[in-house]
Amino acid sequence: MDDLSIKVLRAYDIKNAGIIKEKGAYRVRLASGDFLIRKTNQAAKKIQFQHEVKENLYLAGFQNIDRFHFSTQNKPYVQLDDDIYTMTDYINYPEACFSNNADFMRILESTAKMHALLRRKNFEYASDSDFFCEDISIPEYEKSLQRIKKIKSGLNIEKRLSDIDVMFLKNYDYYTNRIAQSISKLKSSKFEDYVKKSISGGYVRHNNLKEENIFVNGANVYITNFSEISVGYYLFDLENIIRRYMKNLPKDCVPIKEAINEYNKYNELSEDETEILAALLLYPQKFIKVSAQYYSKKHAFIPGSIYSRMKAEIDNREIYGKYLEEFTS
Repeated sequence: MDDLSIKVLRAYDIKNAGIIKEKGAYRVRLASGDFLIRKTNQAAKKIQFQHEVKENLYLAGFQNIDRFHFSTQNKPYVQLDDDIYTMTDYINYPEACFSNNADFMRILESTAKMHALLRRKNFEYASDSDFFCEDISIPEYEKSLQRIKKIKSGLNIEKRLSDIDVMFLKNYDYYTNRIAQSISKLKSSKFEDYVKKSISGGYVRHNNLKEENIFVNGANVYITNFSEISVGYYLFDLENIIRRYMKNLPKDCVPIKEAINEYNKYNELSEDETEILAALLLYPQKFIKVSAQYYSKKHAFIPGSIYSRMKAEIDNREIYGKYLEEFTS
């Protein structure tokens, strides 16, 4: 360990510890257990906000999280000059597998329980606009549709088309129709009302629910890394979980209505919110993102990663559509 790291250990009053370098962190082995010390580029008040959220969850019985530990500075971080470090619990279990039905259902249960608790508490820092999430809005969806249409207009005058151009044009009608359906459903719903209510009510969502932040030990699910938490509409967490499950749908996949029913057991969605979720899932997020990345600048060649992502999205579009059909129709 270098001198600065030794200062950090002293700030946590750690002596005679075993140190293992992990990816982006140091694992500290003590008699009382293992912990992770990380250098972070986050502001102190953001860490305070995360700490407040985690402690309220923990005290409410939601204890499978990576809590912060206080330093000798009596804060959930250590500040040395311009550098800030945190120490959290080390969760040593396998990462969640979203394509595993059992893991998927447990993730839905844990997320619903977390959301239900977070909706009951107006956090001290929830009024700070720095922590407001810029949720996708209907105007943003409409801009996406216009951008896709503009890409097509540009391709119509091209003399030579790349493989991605051909894929884009062949699937243009399908995806623009999906975007239009999503916009139409959102406009006829109370989507904007719920987004405003989430901000005024100080509702908090995790905002980063992916494999490396969720661990599974038998029936227990551990949710970690609250670094992206924000005040915003929790339904985007649920949308994200379902999209991750859809990336690699197992043959015996859980019907989407059954998945939503599992979530509803612990944090019931209103009929309006169910309609909003259907509209959000209709939106072809990946196709739009990959198209924007490719057409934002002229490429002399097709980046392999962009081509494979576009092809995977298009190859699986019927699988995704069939999975969502009963719910979104």
